[in-house]
Amino acid sequence: GGVAVGAPPPPPQQPLFLPGKASLFEQLDKTVLLVLRDGRTLVGTLRSFDQFMNLALEGAVDRIIVGASYSDFELGMLIVRGDDVVMLGDLEGPDFGHLQRVTNDEILQAADDEPASERLVWDFEG
Repeated sequence: GGVAVGAPPPPPQQPLFLPGKASLFEQLDKTVLLVLRDGRTLVGTLRSFDQFMNLALEGAVDRIIVGASYSDFELGMLIVRGDDVVMLGDLEGPDFGHLQRVTNDEILQAADDEPASERLVWDFEG
């Protein structure tokens, strides 16, 4: 019962765990929230990704949050470079927890009125 001479080697076994990719497979076709290196927050349905973690988001929006309010600015289909992604996570349900949704005009006004000392600023470079 040995291996016949000249027989091709057996096919490699598919690993049960794909390091670095497994969690993204689980996120496919789900609504995700991304925080980008420039501090922007994007929300959309993850449709695809590659080995560099470049992401294809369908129905993407730029979510602006000021205090306890937020508003979404529609972007549509979007490709996000993996280098720009700082954080990616599930977004459960259509609302955003304790935050109140307001119009785009209201959130822009609130952003203008907010004192600079109270603004959330991400510093991923330093």
